[in-house]
Amino acid sequence: MTDDERQRQIDFIPDQQAVFHSELIGLKNTSHQTSQNVDGLALWVDKLALKVDKLADTVQQHAETAEINRQEMRQAIDNLIIANRGARYGPRPAFLRQVPSRVKVQP
Repeated sequence: MTDDERQRQIDFIPDQQAVFHSELIGLKNTSHQTSQNVDGLALWVDKLALKVDKLADTVQQHAETAEINRQEMRQAIDNLIIANRGARYGPRPAFLRQVPSRVKVQP
């Protein structure tokens, strides 16, 4: 090995160490930025989870209100049917008044 080749190898080692060091610093910066991004995403996911919980509660309340409205409407329709039946055929005999309105009774 000539002196020139030996000198190139000696010069190569510090150059490689400098390149390695700069790449390592770049990786550290990238890792730090990724960590910050993950922390930000975690906060965003927590806020989103709260909104989903509120939305689920709202949907449940609407479902309960819809069921109450359905029952009230069913009762109103049953009452109209009874009133219409009474207007057409006269009052129901006393023994039939206890029969639920959904049971079909022949007049």
